[in-house]
Amino acid sequence: MIKILSKILVAAFGVFIFAGCSGSNPAGNDIPDAPTNLSGEATGAYSIQLYWADNSENEDVFLLYRSVGGPYELTAELDANTDAYNDQINFSCVEVGYYIVASNGAGNSSNSNFINVPLLCGPENSDTLSLPFAR
Repeated sequence: MIKILSKILVAAFGVFIFAGCSGSNPAGNDIPDAPTNLSGEATGAYSIQLYWADNSENEDVFLLYRSVGGPYELTAELDANTDAYNDQINFSCVEVGYYIVASNGAGNSSNSNFINVPLLCGPENSDTLSLPFAR
């Protein structure tokens, strides 16, 4: 009876809830291994270059989360087998937090390490006043 019901649920909805099973889904995919060694550096007043180690062979996407003084929010969905990303920020002189997860149809990996990257200050935020040359 359970086998028949599970086939009906998978056929109708594409999902089946397993009781007592972990790490797999009906399609046979395992949850991807978590990315590690997330690091980043400011490459300008509005740009942060991020790098990480892709430890899984079965992710569909990487989900990058960012925080700027508040909760972490999904900021980018990146292709499988990606291990770098240049994030463009709309403001400077702030510290930006990041973490990343690998994801596929079975679910999300655990989170990578969390990092905070201070952005460089742009010219409009510097303490130096620039005046046009007058003759």
